[in-house]
Amino acid sequence: AIQAVALVRSGHVALAALATARPLVSESVLITGAASGVGHLAVQLAKLQGIERVVAAVSSHTKAEFLRGLGADEIVTYDSKHWGEPVDVVLDGVGGDLLPRALSALAAAGRLVFFNSG
Repeated sequence: AIQAVALVRSGHVALAALATARPLVSESVLITGAASGVGHLAVQLAKLQGIERVVAAVSSHTKAEFLRGLGADEIVTYDSKHWGEPVDVVLDGVGGDLLPRALSALAAAGRLVFFNSG
């Protein structure tokens, strides 16, 4: 029962983050903390909404296949030199020292939504 509650909460946070950002299907979304409880659900929900390009940002390469299996189009690690083309939306579940990287990944007039970054 406790695990089910955690899944419901994580799913609610992922949905709320996407609803706040309101990405169009033609836009791109970068999700930091993409392998986290909220992050991996946000990856799946973004793809289910038809988002054209979903980029998953994670702490290590070992999480890449897991996220690819969930639908992520691109995987970057926090220490990657390049995070690819700018994105329209960043869903940031990490914050802290990673925030400057997340901001630099945004396209002009991009949107940044924080989740779980206490």
